[in-house]
Amino acid sequence: MRTVRVLMMSMLLAIITIGVSSCTEERFGSVVGCWELESDEYGYVEDVMVDKYYFYADGTGTYGYYDRDAYGYYWVGDVPFSWGYGWDGPESIWMDFGYGERYYYYYECDGPNLVLSKDPYFRTWLNYVRSY
Repeated sequence: MRTVRVLMMSMLLAIITIGVSSCTEERFGSVVGCWELESDEYGYVEDVMVDKYYFYADGTGTYGYYDRDAYGYYWVGDVPFSWGYGWDGPESIWMDFGYGERYYYYYECDGPNLVLSKDPYFRTWLNYVRSY
């Protein structure tokens, strides 16, 4: 009977450990994936204002956006960057495009939405939706 109790306690501990580690990974790994700009604090953005981030789990990523020239708007994609968590606590990320272009954001990730803000109180923000 004692062996069964020890075995059950070990299994319970293993389940709790798995649950806690998966929450941590989900919370801090939640920006990994492809995100497309949908809206900001003023509402939905125009199609030519849309940009896209691909965050890879290895700390690299690519960025795409619309640029305008004399002939109209064209898509510029695959601009490489590196990124990481925690420049100002666990709910912050940085993105480094090289050549002194480093951006710092606070983020909230809620399922299909990623909200980025330079303001820790999110008075201004950009809302991205998961894209595939």
